[in-house]
Amino acid sequence: MFFRRPIQPRLRTIVLFVFLLAPILGFGQNNIPTGSWRTHYSFNTTISVTQSTQEVFAASKTGLYIVDKTDNSIKSITKLNGLSEVGITVIGYNNTSNTLIIAYENGQLDLLKNNKITSIPDIKLSDILNSKVTNHFNEFGAYSYLSTDFGVLKIDTESESIQESYLNLSSTGDNLKIYASTIYNDSLFLATETGLMAGSLDENLKDFSKWKHFEKPQGANQEKTTVLSIYNNKPISGNTSQGLLVYENGNWSAKGELIGDDITSIKTNKETIITASGKVFNYSNNTLTQIQSEYIINAHEAIANNNKTWVADGRNGLVLVNNNQSESIYPNGPFFNEIIKLTSVHNKIFAIPNFKSLNGLPLRNNAGFSVFENGLWSNYNSTGYPQTNLLPEFLDISGVSLQNSGEIFFSSFGYGLLKWSDEQFEIIDESNSPLVNSFPPNKNVLIADIDAYNGSIWVLNNNTTSALQSLDKNDNWTTFTPSGNVAGAKEIISTPWEDQWIAINAVSGGGIIVHGISKNEVRLKANGIGTIPSNNINQILLDKEDKIWIASANGVVYYLFPYSIIDDPSQEAIVPIINSQLLFNNENVNCLAVDGGNRIWMGTNKGAWLFDKDGSVLIEHFTTVNSPLLSDVVTNIAIDNLSGEVFFNTASGLISYRGSGTVTGTYKTPKIFPNPVTPGFTGVITIEGVPANSEIKITDSSGRLVIFIEANGNTAIWDMSNVYSNEIGTGIYFVFITNEDGSSTQFGKIAIIR
Repeated sequence: MFFRRPIQPRLRTIVLFVFLLAPILGFGQNNIPTGSWRTHYSFNTTISVTQSTQEVFAASKTGLYIVDKTDNSIKSITKLNGLSEVGITVIGYNNTSNTLIIAYENGQLDLLKNNKITSIPDIKLSDILNSKVTNHFNEFGAYSYLSTDFGVLKIDTESESIQESYLNLSSTGDNLKIYASTIYNDSLFLATETGLMAGSLDENLKDFSKWKHFEKPQGANQEKTTVLSIYNNKPISGNTSQGLLVYENGNWSAKGELIGDDITSIKTNKETIITASGKVFNYSNNTLTQIQSEYIINAHEAIANNNKTWVADGRNGLVLVNNNQSESIYPNGPFFNEIIKLTSVHNKIFAIPNFKSLNGLPLRNNAGFSVFENGLWSNYNSTGYPQTNLLPEFLDISGVSLQNSGEIFFSSFGYGLLKWSDEQFEIIDESNSPLVNSFPPNKNVLIADIDAYNGSIWVLNNNTTSALQSLDKNDNWTTFTPSGNVAGAKEIISTPWEDQWIAINAVSGGGIIVHGISKNEVRLKANGIGTIPSNNINQILLDKEDKIWIASANGVVYYLFPYSIIDDPSQEAIVPIINSQLLFNNENVNCLAVDGGNRIWMGTNKGAWLFDKDGSVLIEHFTTVNSPLLSDVVTNIAIDNLSGEVFFNTASGLISYRGSGTVTGTYKTPKIFPNPVTPGFTGVITIEGVPANSEIKITDSSGRLVIFIEANGNTAIWDMSNVYSNEIGTGIYFVFITNEDGSSTQFGKIAIIR
């Protein structure tokens, strides 16, 4: 074994029968049960591909999807339903044992065989100081050789164990990154960061001196080489300066092809397929033929079988090229994983990618936006890529808001505003509005954020003296000239009392400017007026009681009377106190959201937290240890108040949890589900459509009280326990619902079968 200290193998097996036979998550279902989770990954950035006789396996960094070769049907696996981690680097298939191997950037390995995943965490848990990334798999019978950043591992896929390791293989016995391997005759060939090398399998290959490093006299330059395979029963490789290389008669021969290209993959399965500089080629009879498809934008790897080529593309998922036809295949999801903003608008969740660089310049990001509704993601951009809806050219989207008229507005850090109504789009910029282009003639109408209230869209126009503007529902513009700091603002919240709360970028001094309808202003800064905890403001939130919450780099506070801040600028911000301590004192609070019951979700670098309306009672705390949360670093939270589903954007991707706080409105008869409750059910019963924050009494059939519960917004949940926290038995239970002032009542029944 390769470990510097002995470690017993740690195996974890997960049965995947249900998940692998089900359609991909989100298809055919709108809502998930209360208290359950689902992931929302982008699969269109596909990095690795391999195949078995019947299936093609494709991987993005965040998950795996499997395509049936007969009908192109798709099924997916993520961390939520079986994978050990996120951060996949490469996958490979062993045909002898029918095993798929999945490698992660932290060294974790998963083996998928017979619908079961076995976890091998030995590399992850080892004390290797170098990178633990696996770069390539090479099949040899039931064994698979792993080329890693610290050496070569030999895995027995039948016993599901690491059999041997070759470490520190440089010519001086130091660590050497290995990028690929192949076996030819009795030797193991390696592609490394310093060139090509080989060692006889009859030798002790743990000894670095037993390896032969090919040099110029043998036809191979000593430079970074990342690919290796077999072509016409001979090793084939390549590097930037020499292009393709084939091993013949003990030497490497340059073929004069792909010189200067970045050759990223060579895979042979009857046909030899090469990816280089984002393109795909078939290499046959010493002739290189490019495989053409409008969907191949940035190829990472490709394989072929029976004249079909499967390409792992960095933008269009898995591209199938069959003769002159091609298609893009990948599961439903947002178009991108790198989300900078999540926003809930009209019972839809909008995801927005990054739109500006660290130095405040537009990125010219053409990824558009993604929207989640009725259990599915729809993607909009101007690229014309498959599985996206076409927008006019409108890059670097920075915000989204809903006008009272039902029109949705998007802002762009460069292109102005985009009005979306009845699937029609209209761009609003300096040519048809008072919006200012700060650096013409290029697209530099820099809108950092927008917000809507009472029919008006409020706009932050950066780098101008007219940094604050509003557009009312009759298409009338009003231009304001606030203090110069607003020209460097990053977020705006419009209030019912017509003040605008504006967060200023740290490079422009930070803090908050409250701009009143009377055109007066108050500047809130740390150690100044208002005593906010930090000038580095992460988010401003208006809750359902009109309190203003502020998340900052040094904690969270709220203003109890924010509507009077202009007249009373000395009003102190309130720090929530929990367990006699200041909440998140000197800790970074990344984001905030309010649910239907006016409870406050907070995202930090230590997970997601749910508090009561004052932040004084902790209700939930989700981490990677106690929940499926993908990362403890939670950067954005948005809530679909109709269903209560809470979306957490994390450092490792987007995941959602169906909570109990909703704004559904009151139904004539409450919706209770599941009902009846069948044997084996272990979740919670959801009572939906009750009066906001109502009291609910549940009794048994004889009228004896079982429990009192309270709704959060228009939804309540019951875990089927009584007031003594004991599990209740089979029976008919009656539900009596009364609103807060007793003026409205509802009634329902629940059948429970144990």
